[in-house]
Amino acid sequence: MDSKIYHNLSILLDKENKFKEAMNYASKASRIKRELAKNDLETFGLCAAGSHLQYARFVSRSGAYQDAIDLFYEVIDIIDDLDEKNSLHHIELVANSYCIIAQTLILKNKNNVSEIKKFFKESIRLYRIIYEQTPQVFDLNFTNTLNKFASFLRVSGFYYDSKKYQLEAVEIYENRYASDPDIYKDTFIAYLNALGCSYSKIEDYLAAIKTYKKALFIINNSDSIIIKHDDLLINLYTNIGVSYAEIGMVDESHSFYKKAESTFNQTDSIIGISTKLNLESSIARYYVIKDDFPNAIKHYINVLNDIKETKYNNDFFTAECLGQLGFSLLSVSNYSDAESKLKESISILKTLSFEKRKKRLSEFSGYLEDVRNRIESGRKH
Repeated sequence: MDSKIYHNLSILLDKENKFKEAMNYASKASRIKRELAKNDLETFGLCAAGSHLQYARFVSRSGAYQDAIDLFYEVIDIIDDLDEKNSLHHIELVANSYCIIAQTLILKNKNNVSEIKKFFKESIRLYRIIYEQTPQVFDLNFTNTLNKFASFLRVSGFYYDSKKYQLEAVEIYENRYASDPDIYKDTFIAYLNALGCSYSKIEDYLAAIKTYKKALFIINNSDSIIIKHDDLLINLYTNIGVSYAEIGMVDESHSFYKKAESTFNQTDSIIGISTKLNLESSIARYYVIKDDFPNAIKHYINVLNDIKETKYNNDFFTAECLGQLGFSLLSVSNYSDAESKLKESISILKTLSFEKRKKRLSEFSGYLEDVRNRIESGRKH
């Protein structure tokens, strides 16, 4: 059977959720194309690289991450052997391979930060070459990679670098959005929300609010809605509420939390657990800022119970909630429980990367020392 038929069958079967069969046909297509390339590299080399890349993606999705990484390197080796390896299509295949290697490394070991950063940066360097020559052709691949790298940097604690790459993605994609808002608005809204998060992480809350509100404006003024935005709306309202709370504008903060809660209670859409936890923990933080610690304690306990019940896997978020609960308990003189929660939080933080943990580890360690001093003072009296 012709390799093209195998290739097309793998795509069709994948769409029908027949993963193993799809991967099998992708493997056959790749094997045939590589055999052809051995006899005539310049004619079949590019096709072989593309087919092998498709198979490598399936292998990555199967969970065999190291095998997938080895296959991606083979794609790059095929292209390196070509005489005309500097055409835009060749560069795009290598850029795509580097991006997927970075994503696969995240799945294999997200703490291998330096390697992951290296492959993302190389992918972006190559996509930037393509974009500078043909900005309207390859900008979607470029901005997608910028967005993925910014997201990785943000969850890894490199907040200023995250903002830089996310801002570049937004600035480039805005031109595409302006050309056809109905088609491109959903991705643009998601990019704006991510940029707002990056601003918030570096505590530039006014810029965060401005960016979130720009996304809200697009949603609220769209004549046609491609997807239902309730999940994103809740996140936007919540994130605006957080930013207002952090700069002391508690009335404005409360207003947006109410909008988030109202949307959450009225929606018929499926709302992700991360959205629910973000809302609940942000309201808890709002009460901390207001010095209403009993309400903060109640909400943080609810969040931690939800984390346990849903097995939500985000160690930093869990540590953050435990630490804030410990501080709230300290503030109502419940020193024993405060010590327990702060110790649990610090124990989790110590397993995370330095960049991610450094601010909170110092803050919560200070609270723990305060708790122990008060316990010791109580014993003396």
